[in-house]
Amino acid sequence: MRFVVRGALADAVLDYFGQTVNIAARLQAEATAGELVVPEDLANAAPAGSWLAGAVVTDRCARTLKGFDAPLAIARVRSQLALVAPPRGGRLAS
Repeated sequence: MRFVVRGALADAVLDYFGQTVNIAARLQAEATAGELVVPEDLANAAPAGSWLAGAVVTDRCARTLKGFDAPLAIARVRSQLALVAPPRGGRLAS
């Protein structure tokens, strides 16, 4: 994948363009509250790099994202803490 970075560092504004950024935006749009949606190959590689420690994959599927012809294998990831529903009153015990 390729992407181009443009912007003026003097005012700390950067604009990102390209397929990688488009895929990231589409995956973000697929996510619900408290959830990450990542390409499946990233979810598969994460344990070796300890990137998603304390998280579990809750679903794997293929999605055709807006602007792309071929489906992309994705994984839905949640923190193990997010999988525990808080008790009535909305607070987890400490």
